Amino acid sequence: MNVSRSKVMATSALLLAVNLSHAEAPSLIQFSAGTPAKAEEVNGNFSGLKSYTAGLESVIEAQAALISALETSTATLEEKTVALESNNATLNQKIDDLQSSAPAPEFDIPVMGDGLVIGFTNHIPSIQHDGKILLKTDFGSIMLEGNRDGGYKLANYDEHNDDTDDVSARFSDAQCSNAIFTISPGDGNPLIFTKIAGTIDNPQLVIGSTEAWVIQAGTVFTTSTATYYYKNGINCDEIISHPEGTVKIPMIELSTMNHNLKHTYTSLSIDGFQLN
Repeated sequence: MNVSRSKVMATSALLLAVNLSHAEAPSLIQFSAGTPAKAEEVNGNFSGLKSYTAGLESVIEAQAALISALETSTATLEEKTVALESNNATLNQKIDDLQSSAPAPEFDIPVMGDGLVIGFTNHIPSIQHDGKILLKTDFGSIMLEGNRDGGYKLANYDEHNDDTDDVSARFSDAQCSNAIFTISPGDGNPLIFTKIAGTIDNPQLVIGSTEAWVIQAGTVFTTSTATYYYKNGINCDEIISHPEGTVKIPMIELSTMNHNLKHTYTSLSIDGFQLN
């Protein structure tokens, strides 16, 4: 017996008790030993008992009908509950399907840095949106984030250096004039997938702590153990050679004159909304 049926039976028993309490028992004549019983008195007792018994049977029949009706109602309610739960599950699945199949917003909202369009985003970020804005540019996807020193800087785009945003440029000459990007093989050879071996397919950004560079599409890269250099103030100092198998990729520094991009921006605006 399930919980619903138990409740039906408990309710029915209570109603039966109430109905029986309202059924009046007949007032019977009591006979004493040795006293003659009159026929009309005996017949009266039998008639009263018969009427009382008929009343009890009527109450029991009514109670049985009530139990049957309650059980039918309970079964119907349980069926409707199961159907409703099934409908809710179907509705939730349809909502999930619609959300998963909904196309991602297009990157068609222009983002201006210091008055020039530098890329496009797909939404206007909220005030608590991690302080970052995802952009699509001619050089791939980049991220702009608030700079602790003021303004906004390029960040979190550098697939050639494990997604770091604090890179120091390397140079192939002792005058530190020819910038290169290097990837040391470490415990294994670095993986760079291109359609043409040794050639960069698409332009790439390399972002340093104070500067940003671009690797142009079509740039040829090599592996070598050559000596590299870095800028140390006004000096150009030698770096200990990277091990054999290091990837060397030429790159050029970004400038607003050549690429309409720079490392740090003082002001940004998105679709007319000014970031202060």
